[in-house]
Amino acid sequence: MARCTHILLLAALFVAGCFFAGAASAQEIEEDPVLLLKTTAERFDKIRTYTCKATSITKVYRGKKESTYQDVVQYTFQKPKHIKIKWLAPWNIKGQVAVFSDDQLKVHLNFLPLSIPIDPNGKVAQDAAGNRIYQTDMGTLIRQITDILKDDPQTIVSYEGTRQDKDRKVYKVSLHNKEGYVDVYIHTELILPVTVEYFSPEKKLLQAAYFEDLKVNVPMSPYEFIIE
Repeated sequence: MARCTHILLLAALFVAGCFFAGAASAQEIEEDPVLLLKTTAERFDKIRTYTCKATSITKVYRGKKESTYQDVVQYTFQKPKHIKIKWLAPWNIKGQVAVFSDDQLKVHLNFLPLSIPIDPNGKVAQDAAGNRIYQTDMGTLIRQITDILKDDPQTIVSYEGTRQDKDRKVYKVSLHNKEGYVDVYIHTELILPVTVEYFSPEKKLLQAAYFEDLKVNVPMSPYEFIIE
């Protein structure tokens, strides 16, 4: 049975702990899943770059009608905040590329020979969930998860054990408060989230992010984030 950590004080988020060089023991994590979430932030602080295949899903419910928006991209990130996204799906924007670098956004549309600048804070520069391109990196995602604890100190955090996810092993940590549920699946070796799912209080899926083929500290060309 999962052991729950009831967050009574904001300071509990910042308890001192060790950095996970590899997989931690199940007992350590079960005793303090909040520390595991905190460690994902520490782990992200130590990496310079990463690449992955990322799938994002947003569901919208209007009465009995359900709409699903899904994007699949090849994602490249370099600190401090350089991002390149190449769409793999849906079919109508497959091959489209967006680059955010030096606070500027350029997009290479399929039907244009050259890239065009776009206001990164403009109406068109957001996904179905309202996220900006500079809000899509893993560091931002981790902060959004830990901010749940800051915003609602009554959030209950549960360690749900380990499981096999394709070719990788993951820890599952769940958060629950009056706003709903969040399930976070954390790679046992990288100590980074590879799946995050947001549910309503009625346990309807609202948003999800899935990261496959995640590689960290990947060498990158100085031209990686330049498109013409």
